[in-house]
Amino acid sequence: MQKPYSFMFFLFAAAFSMATLQPGVALAKKRVVLLPFDADSAKDAGKTVRGFIQDLLKNNYEYVLKKDLKEAEGTEIDFRDLTPETVKKVSKQFSITAFVGAEINKVKGTYVFKTKVYNWETGEIVTPKEYTFRGKPSQKQTEEMAALILMAIEEMKEYTPPEEVKVDGPVVAQVEEKVEKVEPLTPDKNKAVKPPSAIVPNQVPAIQAGLVFGFLTRSLDFQPTTEPYYKTSAPSLAPQLKVALYPLALAGDKESMGARFGLNLSAMFLPAFESYPANDKDNKVATTVMDINAGLLYRHPIGENIHLTPRLGYAMRTWSFAKKNVLDVPSVSYSSIDLGADIRMNLANVAVVEAGLSFYLPLGAGDLAEGEYYGESSLYGLGLRFLFGYKLTQQLEIVVTFDYSRYQFSFNDKGARSADSASDQYLQFGLGARFNH
Repeated sequence: MQKPYSFMFFLFAAAFSMATLQPGVALAKKRVVLLPFDADSAKDAGKTVRGFIQDLLKNNYEYVLKKDLKEAEGTEIDFRDLTPETVKKVSKQFSITAFVGAEINKVKGTYVFKTKVYNWETGEIVTPKEYTFRGKPSQKQTEEMAALILMAIEEMKEYTPPEEVKVDGPVVAQVEEKVEKVEPLTPDKNKAVKPPSAIVPNQVPAIQAGLVFGFLTRSLDFQPTTEPYYKTSAPSLAPQLKVALYPLALAGDKESMGARFGLNLSAMFLPAFESYPANDKDNKVATTVMDINAGLLYRHPIGENIHLTPRLGYAMRTWSFAKKNVLDVPSVSYSSIDLGADIRMNLANVAVVEAGLSFYLPLGAGDLAEGEYYGESSLYGLGLRFLFGYKLTQQLEIVVTFDYSRYQFSFNDKGARSADSASDQYLQFGLGARFNH
C-alpha cells in the first residue's frame, strides 16, 4: 500500500525553509553526491524523478559533482557499483555524508521506485524505501518519491572526521640544523605534458570570441533567365568576428536562470571583392560587402552534453559596387529580423559540434525591391550554419565553419523591368580560432 509521502514532502520542505532561517542549524553543511539511477526499464520516469531530486539536493545541501571526485581521486570510480570500502574512503577524503541513488524496476505492469542511499559510516545502503506508481509519474508522485530520499538523508548524521589521538612522547632537545640552499630544478622541456580536460559536460563558456577567415561565394539569379544577373568571380577571403556573451554567467552566477540569457554579435567586412555580369565575365567590378548580426540568446540544457539555444535578433547585409554603370543590376541592402535556433553538442571530451537554422523576415532589401527596377516584392530568407571545434587548451579551440543563406524574391511586375522572381544565395567556408572563458 502506498504511504502518504506527499504530506511528508511538504513537511520536509517547510523544515528546510525554517532551517535556512536559523543560524544554529547545520543542515546545509551536509555534503551529498547524486549517483546515476538504475532505470533502464523506465528511462523517462527516471530522468524526471532524478532531475527533481537533483534540484532539491542543490538547494538544501552542499552538492558535490561526481567529476570532482574522479579528478581528485586520480582513479576511475564506478558510481553504478559502489563498494563499502570505496564509499568510506571517498567519504573520509571529501567529507561526504551521503551518496544518493535509486532504482526503478517494472513489476507486473507497475513501476517500483527504491532508494539506494549509502551511509558514510558503514559504506552500506541504508534501509531501502519503496514507492509504486503506474505510467509517467505525476508531480505529486515525484514529490512523494523525493520525500523518501530526504528522509533517508536526514536519518543519518552529518559526516564527522575521526578525532586524532595525541600521543605524548619523550621530550627531545631541539637541535638547530643548518639548512643548505637548494637550487630550483630546471623544468625538462622534453617532458610530455598531459593536456587538461577540454570540455566539461553540460557547461558552456560565459564568453566566446572567435576570428574566422573564410571564403565567400555569391550568386544572384533571376527568372526568366533573360534578365541580367551577376556572380562572384572566385571565392574571396573574408575575416569574420563572432562574439557571444552571457553577462550573469561571466559575473559568476552560473546557476541562476538569468545566466542562460546572452548576447550575440558577429560582423564581416570584405573590401576586396569582385563581381561580373552574366554575359561578360572579363568585365569585373570591385565590390564591397559588409555583414552585421546582433541578437538575444537563451541556452537551455538538454541532458548531459547538449544545449539548445533559440535566438531573436537583427541581421544586416549590404553590397556596393565601385562602378555602378558596369553591372546593370541593382545593389542589395538587406535588413532582417532573425528568428532561429542553434544546438551545441560536446563530443568525446575534446570537441564540440554546433548547428543552427534561421528564418529571416526582411524589413528591406535596397534597390532590388524598389520601383525603379522590379517594383514591390515579397521576400523571405533562410540560413543554415555549422561549426566544428577542437580544443587545443582549456580556453582555445580551432574551428571550422560553414554558412549558407538564401533570399527568395517574388516580384509584382510593377517595376521598370520584367522579372517573376529572383534568388540570392551565399556560401561561406571558414577556418579560425575561438577563445572561451
